[in-house]
Amino acid sequence: MNRSQTVIDAFPDEAELLSRIERAFSLVLQRVGATRVLPDSDVARREIRRDVFDGSEARYLEWRNAQDFPCGHVLLYPDGLIYAEHDVLIRHPALPGRFIEAVTAWGPLGQLKAELRLLPMPGVP
Repeated sequence: MNRSQTVIDAFPDEAELLSRIERAFSLVLQRVGATRVLPDSDVARREIRRDVFDGSEARYLEWRNAQDFPCGHVLLYPDGLIYAEHDVLIRHPALPGRFIEAVTAWGPLGQLKAELRLLPMPGVP
């Protein structure tokens, strides 16, 4: 079995995988009081990517928004680990002067961790 098959076999149910990632994203957003849900976006691109450093392969899924711009991605590794991120781009509801740029999730599917990526609001001291 080659590495590409291993990556695909590690995550045979893409719909369930994406549902769990989106659930992890939503939970971390709800924890800070963000009521905005992630925009509806379908996986528009799927490919196997090779790491230039170690030659390992990962399955890459890319979300695109209604304007067909990339708005997030998922990397699936053959050992069962996941890294995902999705743009959010809203003011932080509890931290004045900050906005939520993105939400990220990582880890094995059954134990996904998620966090927000915060940035200072431009022009706000």
